[in-house]
Formats: sequence, C-alpha cells, structure tokens
Amino acid sequence: MTKDTSQLPCPSCKEPMRPEWHRAIEIDRCPACGDLWFDRTELTTYVADKTPGLGKVMLGQPRTVPGGPDTSLACPRCRVPSLEPYEWDGHRFSRCTSCSGVHLEGTTLDGIIADIEGRLQREKGSATPSEILFWLLFIAR
Repeated sequence: MTKDTSQLPCPSCKEPMRPEWHRAIEIDRCPACGDLWFDRTELTTYVADKTPGLGKVMLGQPRTVPGGPDTSLACPRCRVPSLEPYEWDGHRFSRCTSCSGVHLEGTTLDGIIADIEGRLQREKGSATPSEILFWLLFIAR
C-alpha cells in the first residue's frame, strides 16, 4: 500500500498527525493529543521490534467491543467513519474495516507493550505458533 504524502488528520481531535520513523516503519502521531495511527502491518512490526521474544508469549485474541463501528471516528486514510472498536486484555483501540489501519492512544500502546513484556517474564515458552500467528494476522489483515 502506498501512503498518501499529506498529513493525516487525527481520528480523535482532527489535528494533522506528524510522521515519526521507528527503524523502517513510519508511525503517525498527533502532536495535540498523542494518539497514534499505524497502517496495515506497522503495529505488528513495531510491537515485535519493541518486545523481543514476542513469539514466546500467549497473547489471546482481540475482540470487538459491542456496538459495531464507531461512527464518530473517521479513518485518517479512508476519510470515512469506519473505525471499529476492539479490546485486547483491557486495552482499547480501533481498527478500520476497510484498510485495516489501527488507531490507539499513545498510553494504550505503552500498556500493550508493558503487558507483553510482563507475560514474557511469566509465561516463557507457553504460546503455540498458531496463537501468535492469529494475533499477527489479525493486525496485518
């Protein structure tokens, strides 16, 4: 997928997001509220890079939050209200039903990474490859 070179509007506050580079991936961050936007596979790459050993922890499956798509939030890529709310282990985020991009608060990302690191310490070697593959494919689809 080729990125649009113009700045993306933040789904929460509509301010232009600024691109940040983390190794080989571009993340869009809102300077006003701190929210983040990850295109289709960027979140998987980012989390895997931040949590070495990700393949050794049982993550569980993200689930949709009842209520369907959040019509108040528009996808910054598609520019239409298509962000569906999800929850993973108490962490809430939104995923576009069209382009599969992921929107979340910066503190949510920090919490997800901290939880994965904690599980790595507690559950060394407990996840099966199919469980990890499910999580990675969920984010990448």
